[in-house]
Amino acid sequence: MKRLKSFIIVTSTLLGTTYLIFSILVFANWLLSTFYNVGITLEPLTIPPDVGLFIVLFSAGSLLLAPVYYKKDFIKLLSCIFMGSIIALTAFIVQTLVILSNIANIYVGLLIGEELEVNIASLILRPDFLLGLLTIPNFLAIVKILKNYIRM
Repeated sequence: MKRLKSFIIVTSTLLGTTYLIFSILVFANWLLSTFYNVGITLEPLTIPPDVGLFIVLFSAGSLLLAPVYYKKDFIKLLSCIFMGSIIALTAFIVQTLVILSNIANIYVGLLIGEELEVNIASLILRPDFLLGLLTIPNFLAIVKILKNYIRM
């Protein structure tokens, strides 16, 4: 159990920092694309100019950085990491549904004979999808620890 707690603290700190970095990139991209008509490009990744995504990434990152704030109060730390993981996984699920709907759109278009140009890779290489994948093991570890606390 001690190793699991250490795993959660380390991974949550790293994930929270990564979420905050990407939220700043998304917000900067939104500002640049709105006011100067240019954007940030990180070649393999897609950084969308989306304020809503900024809010989601910033909220998840702030909550996942709970080990920095609550070093001695483990219950508050767990609850913050749990809520941050839920926000991150919700964004991941929404992006997964967008990917699946685009795949279905391509399939329907092929059935009726249309040629559609949809780039699925750009949807997969978004920060909400990639970071959501990295959040899954952290979430499962949190659930395991919370089950032990509920039994007590």
